[in-house]
Amino acid sequence: MVDVIVVGAGPAGSYTAKFLAEKGFRVTLAEEHNKIGRPVQCTGLLSHDALNIDLIKDNLDKFLKNKLTTTRVFAPDGNFAQIPLKGDLVVDRFEFDSFLSRSANSSGVKVLKNHRFMSFKKGQLLFQGRSEIHKLSADIIIGADGPLTRVGRESGLVSISKNPKKFMFGIQKVVRFKSKKFENCIDFFPYLGRFSWIVPVNSKVARVGVAEYLGRDSFSMRDKLNSLLYAHLQRTGFFKIITEQAGLIPVYNPKQKVQTAFHGNKVFLVGDAATQVKATTGGGIVPGLRAAECLVHSICKNKDYTSELKKKLTSDLDISLRIRNALDKFSDKDYCDIVQLCKQSKVQRVFKSTSRDSPKKLFLQLVAAEPRFLKFGRFLF
Repeated sequence: MVDVIVVGAGPAGSYTAKFLAEKGFRVTLAEEHNKIGRPVQCTGLLSHDALNIDLIKDNLDKFLKNKLTTTRVFAPDGNFAQIPLKGDLVVDRFEFDSFLSRSANSSGVKVLKNHRFMSFKKGQLLFQGRSEIHKLSADIIIGADGPLTRVGRESGLVSISKNPKKFMFGIQKVVRFKSKKFENCIDFFPYLGRFSWIVPVNSKVARVGVAEYLGRDSFSMRDKLNSLLYAHLQRTGFFKIITEQAGLIPVYNPKQKVQTAFHGNKVFLVGDAATQVKATTGGGIVPGLRAAECLVHSICKNKDYTSELKKKLTSDLDISLRIRNALDKFSDKDYCDIVQLCKQSKVQRVFKSTSRDSPKKLFLQLVAAEPRFLKFGRFLF
C-alpha cells in the first residue's frame, strides 16, 4: 500500500486526503494547530461554482451561513453598479474546515493535530508535537500548508531567491449591525486597497475587510478599513466590532513549481501553498479544491500534475492575474467608467449567467455584450 502524508488540514489538504484514501491509499493528514479551522483567516465567501462539488452541495446545512443574490460594485465617486449573483455562499470557515477534516477521517484518513512540519531528514518527515519530535515516513508528500509552505521550501519547490512569492495582506473585522435590506448583498470596493469588501453573514453580522500588497501602503490599511467601517456605519446606522482577523494571501504565480522528487519521495503542492488563488479577489477555496481533484487524478492515473492543472485550472488563474495587473493600473476615472458600464442590463445578464471562477469566458462575454470594455483591454497586456 502506498503511504501519503498531507501537511495542512485546510480545505485543499483535507479534500485531497479524503479522496486519496477512498482510492486505496494509506493517508495521514497532519495539522499544526490543536483545532482545525482555527485561527480563522478568511472571509468564507464561495462562488456559486462551489455547488458543482458534491461534497459541498450535499452538506451545506453543516456550514452555510448566508446566500448572496446581489453585489454592489462601488466607484471612487460613490456611484455603484448593482449586479445580480447566481447565489454566492457565505460559510463558517471553522465549521467548513472541521467538516472537511471529519469527512476525510471518516474515509479512513488518520488525522494528527498539533503536528507542525519541520524538515526532511534521511527520507523521513520531522514534526514538532506538543513536547516531542515525531518522525513519519511516506512515499508521497503533499504540501497543503498555506502561503508560507514549509514543505515547499524544504523540498526546494519554493525558493525565496530564485522565484520569490508575492503576497497580499488582508485585515478583516467582524462587526455587528442591523440591516435586513442588505442581508443578501455584498459590497465590493475594487479601488480601496487592492480591493475591499463588506460581506453579510446574516442581518446582524458582517465581515468587513481590506487587502493590500505586503509592503506597499500596508501601514495605511487600518485607515482604509476604518473609512470602510465609517461608510458601513452610515449605511446601517449602527455597528460594533466583534473581532479582528488577518492573514497572508498569496498572489498566483504562474512560474511556481508544484511537483518534484525529493529524497526518493514524490512531493506536491496544492492550494495556497501552490498559489492557486484568484488574484482578482484573493479567493482560494474553490481553486484549491479544483486543484486537489487534479492532483488526486494525476496520482491515481500516474499522470503529470502540472499538465492536469493546465487542462482544468491554470488558464483561469492566468487571466485572473492579468486582470489583477490591469486593475493595479486603473485610475479613479477608469473605475468610475467601468462601474458605469456595469450598470447596463445587458452587462448584468452576463454577470448573472457566467461564473467569476471562469474569468476568461466572463471577459469575452462582457466584450461581446458591451464592446467598450475593450478600452480596458489595453491594461491586460
